[in-house]
Amino acid sequence: MAYLVAVVVAWKYPLTRDQHREVQREVRKQRHKTEQGSGNRRWVMKVQRVETEKDVWKFIQVQFEIYRGNPYWIPPMISDVEFVLDRENNPFYSHSQAEFFMAKEQGQVLGRVAVLDHSLYNKYHQSKTAFFYLFEAVDNLQVARLLFAAAIDWARQHSLRKMIGPLGMHAGDGHGVLVRGFRRRPGMGISWNFPYYEGLLEQAGFEKLVDSFSAQVSIRDALEKNRARIQRIRQVAKKVKKHRGFRIMTFDSKQEVRKQATRLVPELKRVYNKSFAGLPLFWPMDEEGMQRVVDRFLAIADPRLIRLVMKGADVVGFVLTYPNIVPGIRRAGGKLWPLGWLWIMLERYRSNWMDLNGIGILPKYQGLGAAIVLYAELAKILEESRFEWAVANQVSEKNVENLREVQAFGVEFDRVHRVYQRLL
Repeated sequence: MAYLVAVVVAWKYPLTRDQHREVQREVRKQRHKTEQGSGNRRWVMKVQRVETEKDVWKFIQVQFEIYRGNPYWIPPMISDVEFVLDRENNPFYSHSQAEFFMAKEQGQVLGRVAVLDHSLYNKYHQSKTAFFYLFEAVDNLQVARLLFAAAIDWARQHSLRKMIGPLGMHAGDGHGVLVRGFRRRPGMGISWNFPYYEGLLEQAGFEKLVDSFSAQVSIRDALEKNRARIQRIRQVAKKVKKHRGFRIMTFDSKQEVRKQATRLVPELKRVYNKSFAGLPLFWPMDEEGMQRVVDRFLAIADPRLIRLVMKGADVVGFVLTYPNIVPGIRRAGGKLWPLGWLWIMLERYRSNWMDLNGIGILPKYQGLGAAIVLYAELAKILEESRFEWAVANQVSEKNVENLREVQAFGVEFDRVHRVYQRLL
């Protein structure tokens, strides 16, 4: 009876983490008593590959079960996760390989992981490295160890000698496990996980590779505290534009961006690849990949927040800002239909939060004032917009210059995502 009550309670009411653990303990205790009385064998936890459409659905749904009722987690769009597993239509599979595993006990999925042989990364870094991705698990070390044992075995079969992650298939996918800052609003596409994930990974044999930092900023306070600095930046930016020949390209509509896309996509790819080439998680993006980033960006962006620094007809820098529509995505629950699209669209127009997700400048212009021009434009965006809060997302600890520039404005990074590594 106690077992039945525990299951009913867990099904009907969202549980806190401690309550969820208590229910799990009660379920295990009652199951053990039942098996002892009946003489049945104990259920054995096992790992299986994702092979059927039913498996795909279970692989996706385990994340929704683990985080059910959690106010910080952002559900992914189910179609996006399906695309990750779609070997026929996802362009990743034209050059690389992946496998997907689930840990199950008595028919219940307790965790999942993807393992990738990312040929573009390995070719660029001259390495034999596997990525792990989409890792989710209940607070159970055995689950994590079984999943990573399967992933590591697959990686070794593909002659890979190291595993790092979490890292996704495409540039722009959020990366890392959250290890600090659990009570903060996440940025768009940036993962949130329970604090116990750090322990699971370390006990499974992983160690830190690199951290990235994010921050939540009051726009009004930041502008007020840096008023004099911003004024000086504007004065310098005006002189730089005049003497260096820089100009700013702006957009009024998505149609205008799309009209320019054929010309701009190769330029943006060039700036991205040269701006971030020295960072440890980088691999070069092709034009198809940049087009995918632009399409994803335009789905949520306000074109009036886009700024490109031009020299003649060439793009030499960019700053990406867009509305943070996390509440709309959360309310959609991973589905666009029947009403998910409406919640997302409404949040796009009423959100008072924005994401700052990247400043890129060609290296040869970084010492010639292009950064000053971009920061002057960013200040203008913040002053003229309706937004009250900004989330600066995932600045790598290896990007020392960018960190120093952001901190010079008094920004305090309040959350950390960590990418892990393990030799195989």
